[in-house]
Amino acid sequence: MRTTSQNRQATSVVDQKAIGAVDKYFANISTLTLAGNAITPADLKAMLKAEIDALKGVDDLRAALHTALVSARAISAKASGARKALRAYILGNYGSDAAQMFADFGMNLPKPKSTVLSKDKAQAAAKAKATREARHTMGSKQKAAIKGQPAVATPKPTA
Repeated sequence: MRTTSQNRQATSVVDQKAIGAVDKYFANISTLTLAGNAITPADLKAMLKAEIDALKGVDDLRAALHTALVSARAISAKASGARKALRAYILGNYGSDAAQMFADFGMNLPKPKSTVLSKDKAQAAAKAKATREARHTMGSKQKAAIKGQPAVATPKPTA
């Protein structure tokens, strides 16, 4: 059963009122028959009190979990920064050839930088331009430059 904090609080309030009402109305009764089961007023009050305690325990555990998560996130942020700094230290002092050192620290080797030649860039630009022309695609500025005139309806001659 999934309940929200407001539902748990409302249930606790109802249980507190029910405990008071049991004392008020059933103080002189030895047993009650609820749903076919005999129960004493003291047992009923104990059951309601147990629910109140269980719901309070859930709220306390949720608060503790929230506190632990906040703490873990802060610690993880610090550790992540330390790992980045360690990686930069290894790269700066030992270079990217320290493959075994990176492996021992559980880090991936840095990727080699690719060098794109100017002729490759020119070919890519020419290919992109040809594709745009073949597909008749236009940018927003080209589209804005196009202005059309509505077609004038010519009256049809009547015989």
